[in-house]
Amino acid sequence: VIRKGMDPGVDSYSAFRDNARQAVTGLDGYLRGLGVTGITIAGLALDFCVYYSGLDGLENGYEVTILLDGCRGIDVPRGAIGKKLEDIRARGGKVESGA
Repeated sequence: VIRKGMDPGVDSYSAFRDNARQAVTGLDGYLRGLGVTGITIAGLALDFCVYYSGLDGLENGYEVTILLDGCRGIDVPRGAIGKKLEDIRARGGKVESGA
């Protein structure tokens, strides 16, 4: 069980750590223990939880792929999703559709 968002006073978009970058979820240690080197991320919301999980995954040294067909975003302000996907690509991540 990986727990995120456990502190009611701090948002937690990433699956790896809280927004204050103080508390970790244990996901990194779990994946490393399994020998995982790459992750594919899908979920809600693309421009928040998926994006920040992707950033932290890249920062932790994983090959990161965001699977667009498994995501939905908020896109406020309009165009935010596109900018965040470009940021993921610029940092070495991949963005793919399932088709």
